[in-house]
Amino acid sequence: MRFKINGIEWQTVEVPSSDGSLRRSDGSLSVGVTDNGTYCIYLSKSLRGAFKRKVMIHEVCHAFMFSYGILIPIEQEEFICDFVATYGDDIFSVVDMMERTMKRAI
Repeated sequence: MRFKINGIEWQTVEVPSSDGSLRRSDGSLSVGVTDNGTYCIYLSKSLRGAFKRKVMIHEVCHAFMFSYGILIPIEQEEFICDFVATYGDDIFSVVDMMERTMKRAI
């Protein structure tokens, strides 16, 4: 799949779990990697269900940061991406509920 963020075209590619594109800079294998050099998000074909969604959200967060030039230490970047991937759906659910309630009050 291809999509644009801030005018930069990204693509997602599903690869086997042992594929070298899932190797992090420290040499360890991951289930998802966002490559700022190729503008590609690599996802393990073994991902399923809610965990797959969480990994996709996490990796898209990285793509947004890269696309908007947000350069922060990797530990902070990982924390932010994990936070959004873990709590993002709940946050947007609450905001959607708030909007619906506020519209009815008008």
